[in-house]
Amino acid sequence: MTAAPDILGDVSDENVEVVRRVQDAFNRGDLDELLGYMSPDTEWQISENNPAARTLHGRDELRAYLEDWRDTVHGLYYEVSRCIDAGDAVMQEGTISGHAGHGGPELTVPLALVTYFEDGVPVRTEEYLDVAQAHAAAGIA
Repeated sequence: MTAAPDILGDVSDENVEVVRRVQDAFNRGDLDELLGYMSPDTEWQISENNPAARTLHGRDELRAYLEDWRDTVHGLYYEVSRCIDAGDAVMQEGTISGHAGHGGPELTVPLALVTYFEDGVPVRTEEYLDVAQAHAAAGIA
């Protein structure tokens, strides 16, 4: 894929709006809304740096994964600092933070997501804890 990296603004307005709505729903803990934006047979590639690395298939598996994170890391919040046009995908760079358990220490980790679209619907998302890996995967120099 040939990517034309641009700061938010040249990215498809429709795809960016979907990404924003998914992020907002995630941050509110509204998994029903979040999953409603995804294709029924969506794929979610868990970061290779995660001991549970694998590809999730469908909304039910994605829901279970996100619920597990929300149960484990309290106040989970994803803050996007940059969106990049990667052709048929939108790459988000940011950080995810929360507290380990009830009253545990705060955790903040870099997180990049590459979300691929078909006809304006997210069909595959890939997680990266290394932004350079996300750039490479999305074909961004």
